[in-house]
Amino acid sequence: MQPKDPNDPALTAKQEIAIAALISTNTIKQAAAAASVSEVTLWRWMKQPEFKKAYREARWKAVQQAITKLQHSTSSAATVLQQIADNDKIDPRCRVYASRAIFQNAFKGIDLEDHEERLDELEATARDYQQKEDSK
Repeated sequence: MQPKDPNDPALTAKQEIAIAALISTNTIKQAAAAASVSEVTLWRWMKQPEFKKAYREARWKAVQQAITKLQHSTSSAATVLQQIADNDKIDPRCRVYASRAIFQNAFKGIDLEDHEERLDELEATARDYQQKEDSK
């Protein structure tokens, strides 16, 4: 478990359970039940800045894991395309479509990671610039 930022108010254990449930269930009702809270309480938490931030970060981590999984699938997609190219008896339409989707999503994942890295660098540069300005 990562250490908490002392400037961020800590979430309660039930709130952390609720965030995990929001990611792993299909409805607010199911997530509330999994966290043993009412739907009203969960909706109220979802309006709190610290809860929204933690929920957004948890969703992003889940997306990153899915992107990584897709990126690992590109080798299999390339194999499928090669098999299709070599076997004229296979109707390639569905398999080509799936393979193309895997490649497209893997490339989008790389783009997202690149954008995140660039944004981090820009934010660091902006902080450095602001610190220099503040120290003048």
